[in-house]
Formats: sequence, C-alpha cells, structure tokens
Amino acid sequence: MNWQDGGLGLGLLAVAVVFLLSQVVVLAATRMRFAIFARRNEGRSWQDAIRQGNVALGIRYAGHLIGTALASSSAGGLVTFGSGISITAWGSYLLWLVWALVLAAALLLLSMLAQRVILSKVDLVEEVDQQQNAGVAFVEATVFVSIGILFRVIIG
Repeated sequence: MNWQDGGLGLGLLAVAVVFLLSQVVVLAATRMRFAIFARRNEGRSWQDAIRQGNVALGIRYAGHLIGTALASSSAGGLVTFGSGISITAWGSYLLWLVWALVLAAALLLLSMLAQRVILSKVDLVEEVDQQQNAGVAFVEATVFVSIGILFRVIIG
C-alpha cells in the first residue's frame, strides 16, 4: 500500500479495514465460481460436487482464489491511503475496494481468454466438472495464478 504519514494505530486500522475488504473480494470470487458451475452444470451445485470428492474442482477453485488475492492486492499500488480517520481515509478504502473488484473481474476475463487459447481443444466442463481431470484443473489454476502474478508485477 502507498502510505501518507500516520501513526501506528491508524496504520493498523488501515490494514485491518483492507483485510476485511479483501475478504469481500474473495467472497465475490467464490460466489462467481459457484454461479459459473451452476450455469455450466444444470441441476448440480458446486458444494455437492466437492462433497462427492471432485478434487479437480477444488484445484481450479484454489487457483482462482490465489489469483484473485494476487490481483486484488495489486489495488494497493493504485491507491494512496490518507492518514487519520477521515473522509479521505474512508474514500481510500472505498477506492481500494473498487480497484480490487475491477482487477478481480479483469483476472477472470483474461483467464477465460487465456484458457480458450491454451486449452482450445479441451471441453473444460466435461474434463474438470464431470470427469474430475486434475491435470486440466492444474492448468486452469496455473493460468489464474500466473495472471495474478502479472498484475502484482505490473501494477505493484
């Protein structure tokens, strides 16, 4: 995060607030993963598939969450946190959340595009969701994490 002058207590408050906001971003990514699975697999839920032992879904999910965490943490490089408990500080938190959500959405879109290129001849729904192909899931997870790392390197 980019910081202006502020005391230790205010710095810890900022870290705590951004941590809580990051959990909102991770929750949004989780809900998106559930919605994508439900849309692709009519009548099935992601939770039931995990309960039935679909490790490949868990691998894909882990990659998506790690990539989302990396991408959203890049938002700190785009926001300067004001000091003190003020409208400026709360505006910084809101701006961080907006950037984190934008970067998480960009991660999802770029990952989908990369997967279409890298796994062009692979039916991802069939391979991961139904056949539980962990190899294909690892490739998907790697795409998510790689793009998240690129965001961290490029944005900060």
